[in-house]
Amino acid sequence: MLPDRSRAGFALILTLLILAALFFFAFALVRLQVAEKTLAQTRQHSLIAEQAAKAGIDEALLRLSAETSWKAGLKEVRLPHSGASYTVTFDSAQGASPFSTHNGESSSETTGWNGRIVPAGFVHLVSQGSFQQSQVLEEAMVQTTRSPFVSALVGADKIVLGGKILIDAWNSAKGTYAQTVRQSGADLLTNSSAPQAIEMSNVTLYGTITVGPGGSQATSLRISGNPTYLGFKVASKVRELPVEPPPDLGPSRGVVAPSSGTQVLSPGTYAAFSPGKATIQLTPGDYVVTGGITMGNGASILVPQGPVRIFVLGNVSITSGGSLRNSTLKPPNFVLYGGANPTTWNFQSLSGADLHFGINAPSTILNFSGGNEYYGSFIAKEVYVNGNARFHYDVSTGSSDTDPGGSSALILKARW
Repeated sequence: MLPDRSRAGFALILTLLILAALFFFAFALVRLQVAEKTLAQTRQHSLIAEQAAKAGIDEALLRLSAETSWKAGLKEVRLPHSGASYTVTFDSAQGASPFSTHNGESSSETTGWNGRIVPAGFVHLVSQGSFQQSQVLEEAMVQTTRSPFVSALVGADKIVLGGKILIDAWNSAKGTYAQTVRQSGADLLTNSSAPQAIEMSNVTLYGTITVGPGGSQATSLRISGNPTYLGFKVASKVRELPVEPPPDLGPSRGVVAPSSGTQVLSPGTYAAFSPGKATIQLTPGDYVVTGGITMGNGASILVPQGPVRIFVLGNVSITSGGSLRNSTLKPPNFVLYGGANPTTWNFQSLSGADLHFGINAPSTILNFSGGNEYYGSFIAKEVYVNGNARFHYDVSTGSSDTDPGGSSALILKARW
């Protein structure tokens, strides 16, 4: 048996070992709790910084929606409650610092921050959110698009309006013409500053006339009769009117020329549209007509549902009761595009009350004659109107602002 003194010493050593073990266990537990608390706090700070970075992307998208050329950036914008902040900068000179790249007005791709390829017509947004010691990045790739339909009538080189013509505005996105008609926003625009670039007689125009740089009301506008309009402007720069390239839809399916009844078509490439007293009905999608469109009395193109886009590379002649019928009564659902080569499109005495469509043909001479009512927006190289036609500009196709930059829209391609 161990003496009492030995047993007491052993018990003391055992006690000390147990206390040491408990101490180290408690110490480890405290360190673990501190580490978990720090980790949780860091994670919380990171989440707050992430929300700030997302807020930066949201505000940048809002700014770009209002002005696609926006490059001012956002510097340390603070969120009101958390105290976090976000920064969006377009200053690539910072080198290693995150920066956004605006390539919306270029015709070729470029390299943005961190080696990101930014295609022409795109904006690469980088937002840095900060809170305490945490910093988080959010990115987005945005395509900028511009609606060409910013005015009721656009004649790049010339506009001639002869007759008792009414031009006003409405909004198909909010209702019918009768419900939304308004006496403003139906503008005329030309890039020309030449003498008599715009001629008008007894025209009632509920909008502003804009001529190209260097023009003047005294020389660029020729008035006869008693026209009225809301204002006159001289643009600071020429507005670009690019030709929309036709899509590649495969080989031609030939000429479409039904003599009676209705022929329903699917999207594709066709040589020409030339119906007799018959209807060509188009299903939604894109069509390319490599020749032209010719229609007379009793012939029509019908769009019961949209959207439909027709790229016409040749001449167009719709006369004596031919018609372009859009049953949706929404001009954005039916748009005709001209090709790059010069052409002539004639619209004379059409039939029907559903002439709701748009024309984007900047290389074309566009002639309207007769007393028809047209609902939409019309772009050409030269525009001539004879007779008592009425044009109702649909503001949903673009903007009533005659800013040469055009109406803008954004397409969010990616966000990460």
